[in-house]
Amino acid sequence: MKRIVLLAIWIAAVLFPFGYLTVFSQRYASAFNFVFASDASHVLMHAFIFAGLMAVLVLTFARERNAPSRAWLIKLLMLYAVVAFVAGSREWVQLLHKARQSASDEWLDIATDLTGATVGLVVVLSIGQVITRSHRRMT
Repeated sequence: MKRIVLLAIWIAAVLFPFGYLTVFSQRYASAFNFVFASDASHVLMHAFIFAGLMAVLVLTFARERNAPSRAWLIKLLMLYAVVAFVAGSREWVQLLHKARQSASDEWLDIATDLTGATVGLVVVLSIGQVITRSHRRMT
C-alpha cells in the first residue's frame, strides 16, 4: 500500500506544472530558472524524474523474481506504456500552461523521459541482482 501511495505522489508531482509557480514568487522563479537554465540540466532532470518513476513502478508492480519471461515482458511493456502515458500527459500539461502548440521540444522530452525510464529499470534490476547474489552467498 505504501508503494501505491508513493507512486501516486510521484505521478502527481510529475504532472504538476511547477513552472506555473514562477508567476507567484520571484525567489522561486530564480531558483527554477537556475535549475532549468541549460538544456543539459533540463534533460538531466527529465531523465532523473522518469528513472525514479520507472523504479517505483517496477518495485510496486514487477517484484516477482521467478516470473516466466513472457509474463515479465508483458508486465515490462505495460510499465513502459504507463511511463509513455505520463510523459505525454506531462508535455500536454506544459503545453496548456504555456498556451502554445506542440513542437519538436516535446518529442525530445518524451524520448528523454523514456531513456530515463530505461536507466531506472536497469538500476533497479542491477541492484536487485546484487542483493540476490549477496543473499545467496550468506545462506
